[in-house]
This record gives sequence, structure tokens and C-alpha cells, in this order.
Amino acid sequence: FPQRTELTNWTAKLTAQPLENNNATLYYMFSDKTVNARDLGSTRPPETARRQSGPGWTLKAEDTHVFSNNFVLTGMASHVDSGYLQEPRGGMDTHPWWIGSSGLGEARGWHGSYRRSEQILEQNNLRADASAFFQTGSGGHELKFGGGYRNQDTEWWVIWPGQQYWTEYYKSSRTGEEWELVALTRAAHPLYTGEYVDFYAGDTFTLGNLTLTGGVRYDRQQAYNQRSDVPGN
Repeated sequence: FPQRTELTNWTAKLTAQPLENNNATLYYMFSDKTVNARDLGSTRPPETARRQSGPGWTLKAEDTHVFSNNFVLTGMASHVDSGYLQEPRGGMDTHPWWIGSSGLGEARGWHGSYRRSEQILEQNNLRADASAFFQTGSGGHELKFGGGYRNQDTEWWVIWPGQQYWTEYYKSSRTGEEWELVALTRAAHPLYTGEYVDFYAGDTFTLGNLTLTGGVRYDRQQAYNQRSDVPGN
């Protein structure tokens, strides 16, 4: 049974110079990855493999403005909408089961279907960076400073097909005794958010053959879980 992976990408970029001292760029990218039988293996026959798809897109706008020979400012804003889906080839109405021993009439491994997994991710970015040039006495300064903010929301779904349970079958090679186990589940639905903030400032001072560079930077990265609702089984 062949496993096939396909990658699809589309990009577009528009650059404009609305003013003599200004340059603007608009960028768009669409990408998708599809796999017809992910996780296919000796214990995962075709009906328990999963079809993967992951369409997503990115939109970014960036503008650079030269206010004078001594000051340049660049601003950027972007949005990312992505994620991926793994859908069992056996369908969401088929009960999955696991054969854990030989002699039960089926190959060892999963049968019927497998669990479904989906991730939804959205990300927003804002950023500004500037450069300033000035003199103090005989020395020259190149000052760079800026900051950024990024927010990312992620949603997951993991759910077993059928009535959200699977069955395991075993047989003792010594006594021939057979037994059955049932695993009951509920869907998993985590929601979490990440936030990232940074600020920086640095200066390069030049005086004759002497160059001094110094700077400071502040970063704050945090993530937290949000509450989520899961239907009963």
C-alpha cells in the first residue's frame, strides 16, 4: 500500500514605493501538506493509518520609512492561520480494536480505525525597529532600538471513533486462555495561549580607532492553559 506525501505552496509579494523615502511590502503565502496514509506500519494497516492535511496561510505587511539621514523606522504586522488534521482512514463511525497476541485470527496490531487529531493555530505579530545616527563631540553613535509582540492561540482535539472506546484482545500462549480489555475514553480538548514581548536598545560608539558596543534587552515569554469544554461519553 503506497504512502504519498504532497506539498502545495503558493506565494505572492507586492513591493511599492508610495513616497521617495518610503518602501512598503505586502507578502502572502499559502501552504498545505497532505499524506494519504500517515503512520502506516506493520501494526497499522491502511484502515488505521490517517489522512493528514494542513492548509495554512501567512499575511505580512512591512513598511520602512526614512525620516532623515539620521533616523529610519521599520514597522511590521503579520497574521498566521495554520494547523493540521489527521483523519482515520477507517472513519469515525468504525470501532477500533487491538490484537495483542497471535492465534486470534488477525494480525497483531490495530484494526478497524484509529483516533482523530486536529490542531488549530492562530498567531499575530507586531514589530517596530529603528536606527538613529548622531554625534557627541568627535564621536559617532549608531543607536538601534525596537520591540515586538506575538500572540499565539492553539486549540487541539483528540477523539477516538465510534463510541470513544477501543477493545484489546489477548491469548495466552501457554494455556490458550483468551481475554478482552475495554478502554473507555473522552475527547481531549486543550486550549492554550502563548504571549511573547521583547524590547531592546543598543548603541555602537565610534571614536577614531575605538569602537564600543553596548545594549540592553528585555524578554517576557509566558503561556497558560485556558478552560475548555468536552462532551460526555
